[in-house]
Amino acid sequence: MQLPIPEEARSPFLVAPVAILEIPGLSTTEKLVTLVLCSFADQHGRCRPTHAVLAERASLTRRTVTTALDSLIDRGLIRKDDDGLYLPFMDAFGDHIPSPRERPARAASPPPVADDDVRAVFAYWCERLGHPGAHLTKTRRDKIARRLREGLTVDEAKLVIDTCASSAFHTGQNDNGVRYDTVERHIFVSREKVEWWLSQAKPQTAYGDGRKVRVSRALRMLEEEGWEEDMARGMVMSDDEWDEVQIRRTQDAHS
Repeated sequence: MQLPIPEEARSPFLVAPVAILEIPGLSTTEKLVTLVLCSFADQHGRCRPTHAVLAERASLTRRTVTTALDSLIDRGLIRKDDDGLYLPFMDAFGDHIPSPRERPARAASPPPVADDDVRAVFAYWCERLGHPGAHLTKTRRDKIARRLREGLTVDEAKLVIDTCASSAFHTGQNDNGVRYDTVERHIFVSREKVEWWLSQAKPQTAYGDGRKVRVSRALRMLEEEGWEEDMARGMVMSDDEWDEVQIRRTQDAHS
């Protein structure tokens, strides 16, 4: 049987350090995602596959891939910057893979987030957006804690919540009558989303500029990051803007 070779593959074979398979505590899914990333990486460990492409190659869901990538970034096995993903161990095949002894060096990172801070943000969300019976689930706790660990302050988190609460579109006054105000999918889902909320808290100097930014970001999240429509819809402020996203998406598909 002759196996097909993907066009984007840099060679017919997968080149990856065996040490990946021996890292303590790394789940089977995380190992698989790492190996798939290696199939895209160049000789410097750089690659830019979308979550959708990774999910297809690994036979996983996009959500599973996203969770695995977040874990790998936290462990220091991969890094993410403006140029995409970087696999530092590809330079020397294993020499740069963090060992259990090296991982405490992450103490240079921000200290663990106080549970009281996470609870304060969640309680404020419950109050401002009218979810008195909501539970602080593990997913919600993790999303809030991750944003705080990235440097978001409690006051800034509350400002983000206030901005969402002041948006008629996100609180259900849209054509679908759907609220886009969840902690885990619409408010604290990513660093980029939080930055977007904070930008909306500032006065817009021009309607056109703000609209273009929102539409472009929503389109990018759909086409490049593989976001589901429900999540990407939360990036815009009105049904008209979402209609523009759909029109541009259709145009891109036929161009």
